Order: sequence, then structure tokens, then C-alpha cells
Amino acid sequence: MTITTIKEIPDAAHPDIIKTRTFKSELAGSVLIIKELVVDENNQEVEMLLVTQPWKPNPDGTRSNWINEDDASNWIESIKNTL
Repeated sequence: MTITTIKEIPDAAHPDIIKTRTFKSELAGSVLIIKELVVDENNQEVEMLLVTQPWKPNPDGTRSNWINEDDASNWIESIKNTL
């Protein structure tokens, strides 16, 4: 399953413009892989690896295994403003 997350970034100089960053992620076995979709100099969409996360970081500082894609998706949504 592929999880797509979009981060909207307001442009302070141009309030009517909102930039976006698009992230694609997948749970490969027990490893979460997050990539950013970017357009290269040839105007081709490519995937740039951002994070390979082998476990779920818990709020209390411990770690656990990812339960499923929904678990990973919720975590991505919670951290997308830090990417």
C-alpha cells in the first residue's frame, strides 16, 4: 500500500500562493520508507528518499513495531510539518 501525504506551505511574501510538498510512503515488511515526490531539471517526477524508519517511535520515548499501514499513516501525518 502506498500512503500519499501533502504538506501545504503558505508563502509569507505572497499570501495567495500555497506551495505543497508531496510525500509517498510504504510499509515494506516492518520498515516504513518515506520519499518526497519532486520534479527534476528535466521536468520529470522523481522520488527522493527522506526517511527509512524501522520502528514506530512512541510518544513516551520507547519504540514498537508498526501495526499496519494506518498506524504508519497516522505517524506520518503527525510529523509531516517536521519534514
